[in-house]
Amino acid sequence: VTAAMTDGNDAPRIIRPDDPDVPAEIRAMWPQEVPELHIRGPFPMTKPAIAIVGTTTPSPIARGWAYECAREAARCGWLVVSGMAAGIDRAAHEGALDGDGITVAVVANGLDRPFPPGSEAFTERIISTGGSVVSIAPPGTMATSAGLLLRNRFTSAFADIVLAVQARGRGGTLATTRHATRQRKLLATFLPPAQSSVDEWEGNRALVSSDAPWRDRDLVWRPAIALSDPSELPELFAHWQSIEPVDVPPAVFETRPEKQLRLLE
Repeated sequence: VTAAMTDGNDAPRIIRPDDPDVPAEIRAMWPQEVPELHIRGPFPMTKPAIAIVGTTTPSPIARGWAYECAREAARCGWLVVSGMAAGIDRAAHEGALDGDGITVAVVANGLDRPFPPGSEAFTERIISTGGSVVSIAPPGTMATSAGLLLRNRFTSAFADIVLAVQARGRGGTLATTRHATRQRKLLATFLPPAQSSVDEWEGNRALVSSDAPWRDRDLVWRPAIALSDPSELPELFAHWQSIEPVDVPPAVFETRPEKQLRLLE
């Protein structure tokens, strides 16, 4: 993310993929199903960014990991991106703010329909500290499952690293990692804690295996970098900085029927 577009205030505005200031990388990752973004706050941001994502019903240790990773990322000068949902997403936004950092919330609801309900004050805190709220939907829209899947594409697109803190065997977290792989982002996850439930951490185990956790075998799969503690985050950032840049294809979203895309996700 290399450019910044802001009108000097946090009034909602519309950004379209053909706007001249939209970076080419973001334009290549823009699905046709989303004609425009509705944004409060700066967009895009100028800092390197990490997307911290995971289940909405995390274990206590996973929630703590998400919070500590976001706070450490903020201390290291990284932007934290997440989806404003309960659980891991909320912990990531809170950690970034408590670390005096900047966070971006990517949502599937209209900016006038805060989701989860009751998050109005938290949204204003994100904006007032220099962050942004980015919606894939026009005002008046309620979040839907299809919208949340589209939201996941942008969550990974806005980041340089995607960290899946806790992922179950199915759900939005693995969908986000699939997009991250197609977008050639650096992917990381946590090793499940000792004596943890298999079901609660099934996605993490899949991400560090040599087999792609999706049925779409057209993707080039590289196992995620495995972390065991939030203190390893600076090493992850150093690894990202040492990697040679890889060109992203002109368009990275397949032209499959929407029903087939949702089945894959």
